[in-house]
Amino acid sequence: MIFRVLLFSMRSNRGDNVLGKMKFGNITYRSLMLIFCLSILLSACSSNQNKPSGSSEIAKATIHMNTETPVSAMALKLTDTKFRENVAALTQTIPPLPEKTATAMPIQIPVMFEDTAILTTNLGHDLDLIEIQTGKVFELPLDEKFPTFLDWKNNGCDLLIRTEQGNLETVNLDGEWTNTMFSVSDLKHIDSDPYAYYISPSPDENWLWYWHVSGNFLYEMGPEFQYEVQEVFTISRDLKQGPYQISKNGGGWTLSWSPDSEYLAFSDLDEHGRLQVFIATKEGADKKQITNFEYKEGKITDIEWSPNGNFLAIVFYRGVHDTTVIELENNNVMYQENNARFLWWIDNSNVFIRDESSLRSYNLQNDQPVFTIPEIDYPHIRQFQPFVYPHLAGFFAKDDLNLFIFNGLNGNVIQIPTVQAPIDLIEWTTTPVDFPGVEFCLGKSIR
Repeated sequence: MIFRVLLFSMRSNRGDNVLGKMKFGNITYRSLMLIFCLSILLSACSSNQNKPSGSSEIAKATIHMNTETPVSAMALKLTDTKFRENVAALTQTIPPLPEKTATAMPIQIPVMFEDTAILTTNLGHDLDLIEIQTGKVFELPLDEKFPTFLDWKNNGCDLLIRTEQGNLETVNLDGEWTNTMFSVSDLKHIDSDPYAYYISPSPDENWLWYWHVSGNFLYEMGPEFQYEVQEVFTISRDLKQGPYQISKNGGGWTLSWSPDSEYLAFSDLDEHGRLQVFIATKEGADKKQITNFEYKEGKITDIEWSPNGNFLAIVFYRGVHDTTVIELENNNVMYQENNARFLWWIDNSNVFIRDESSLRSYNLQNDQPVFTIPEIDYPHIRQFQPFVYPHLAGFFAKDDLNLFIFNGLNGNVIQIPTVQAPIDLIEWTTTPVDFPGVEFCLGKSIR
C-alpha cells in the first residue's frame, strides 16, 4: 500500500496527473502528499522496531518515576540492557522484584542447637521441656507443688529444684527424685527462726544463704518476697559452720554469690537509711560498702558478679531501671546509665543491656555499644535469657511467640519457628552446652 502511494506521488512530479499541479497557498498538493506518505512509512518502521518479543525484559519493565526525576531520565533508550539499574539510580527507588513462588523449605537448626532444649515454667508452675530441633514438648511429671528451678545437674539430665517447703532436691526428666541436697528441717535444729523458703546454694554448693524476716509483707520481688525487715544469714551446707548474720540494718533484700563462693554482695541500709550494696566474706567478715547511692526511695533489683569476680553490675529501680557497673578493687564506676537495665555478662568486658527501645551488647572497656537490635523490629518481646552460650540472647517475640536468638558478637538474629512459648510463660532457661538430648536422658543413664 505504501509503495503504491509513493509511486503515485512520483508520477505526479513528472506531470502525468493534473491534480498534482493544483496549489494550496504556497504548498503544492504534490508536496503535501509526499510528506504524508513519508510519515506513514516512518510510523510503520518504528512500530516494528518496538514490538515486544517473548524474551524481552524491557517489555515487562515498569518505570517508577518520582516528582524529582529529571526530564532527561525519560530519554533513556529502551534497548539499554541496564534499564532497571539506570532508572533506579536516577530515581533512588529500587524497582519491585518479581514475586517469588512460595516453596516449603525445611527448617535449618544450627548444629550448636540440635540437642538443646528449653525448660519453661508457666503460671501454674508446671515445668516443660521443649526440644529446639522438633518443637516437641515433654511435660515433667513432678508430684511437687510450686517447684522452683535453680540449676542443671548431671549434664542437664537432672534438675536442682527448690521445693515449696524450701528443701533443695534433684529430680530427673522422668520426674523421679534422685537426691536431697539440703533439708530445711535440719537447719531448724540449729536456727529456730529461719525464713528458709528461698534458700540458695553457693556456686560450689558448699554454702547456703537464707533470711530472717519481720514486719509486714511488702511485695513480691522476682522469685523472692520482700518484708519490711530482712536480714541475710549464711551457713555451710554440712551445718558445721555458721549461721553467720551478713546484713545488719534490715535491708538485705537482694544478694549474689561471688563466682568463687567466697563472698556475698548484698543490699543493706546505710547509716542514713539509704539502700547501698555491700560486700562481705561468706562468714560476714571484711564488710565493705561498694555504692554511694543518694536515692531515698527505690530498690536494688539485681546484683551480678562478672565471671572473674572483679566487677559488679547493679540495677537500681525507682520507676525505671538504672544500671551501674563498678570495678571492685578501687570502687571505680566503669559504666552508668539511667533508664537501662543490665541483663547479664557476656564475658568480663561485654554485657547485654536493655533500654526502652532496644537490646544491645555493650563493651565496658571502650564504653561503646557493639551491636543493637531495635525492639520495634521484634514487638511483644518476652524475657531475654542467656541461650546456651552467654553471648547469645534468646527471646520470644511477635504475636506467634516464636523464638529468636540475637548474637551479641556479630549482630545476627536467628529465628527458630519450631519453638513457641506458652501463653502463660513466666520463666524459661536453656539446657547446658553438654546436654545430650531429651531422648537420651529419658532412655539412658549417664550417671
